Amino acid sequence: MAPSKRKIKVLFLGQCLQFGYDGVPMPATYPSLARAALSTRFPELDFRFDLRMLFHPKGLKALLRYRLAAFKPDIVVLTALATFTATPWRTGVLYEIAPEIVITARSFVRKLDARFRGLVFDQLLNKTLDKTLGLRPHVVHPPLALDEYERLLEDGINQCRRTKSRRVVLMGPGGFNEDTKMNFALQSPKLWAAVNQMVLNLGKRLDVPVINAQEALHEYSGEVYLPDDHKFSVRGQGVVAREVEAVLADQVIKLLHHHDDDLPDVRETVNSPIVSYPDY
Repeated sequence: MAPSKRKIKVLFLGQCLQFGYDGVPMPATYPSLARAALSTRFPELDFRFDLRMLFHPKGLKALLRYRLAAFKPDIVVLTALATFTATPWRTGVLYEIAPEIVITARSFVRKLDARFRGLVFDQLLNKTLDKTLGLRPHVVHPPLALDEYERLLEDGINQCRRTKSRRVVLMGPGGFNEDTKMNFALQSPKLWAAVNQMVLNLGKRLDVPVINAQEALHEYSGEVYLPDDHKFSVRGQGVVAREVEAVLADQVIKLLHHHDDDLPDVRETVNSPIVSYPDY
């Protein structure tokens, strides 16, 4: 019987970019591509990714408290979205103080949907849930100031680091699509660049690696975005996936170096060939 592979758990806290959307199916997202590449680079490891929606940075602490205890990740990727600084943001109060309640309730409804698909009460259940859990009452946050955003991210990093062996990674925002038709109150290339610089400075100050998606996308033109939007196109997702995989691979090696039994595997992995990505 073959020995079981060691699990490496990675928690991603971000927005819709990591889940897929119209024009970008889930298998083409940067977490899916990065996971496939990591599995190729480290065949002796079993990668488990947990993707969670961060509805607003003010809910980061509660979401981390829930997922760090339930998932026990080895690596946490905290994503900074520039639009939190560009427009007021409306979220449900319950999402920010007890996200586990909302997530559990929605999981239960999905199971009912799978069991009784097509029946009228499916729609009634979803409407009832939307009216009672997390979506009501609401809170509207004004655009985040950069110093407050930095403080919230720093609090999240410190929360993750309470377990010494856990690695933390920051991911900055993507680039600014000059052709966007999104009508955010404060949007501009300068603001997007300022958020990215804040993330880079924070990473340097706290010795946290940063996935610099904005720099990776900068050498490309509009083909890395969806038309009229800041969201990544399939090609953009592939570009960002290369950066994600490179940073995570480095963190995996450092994790393995933490365990003497894994050192031979680390040496073999370091000399492994560079992983190739599909050319979208």
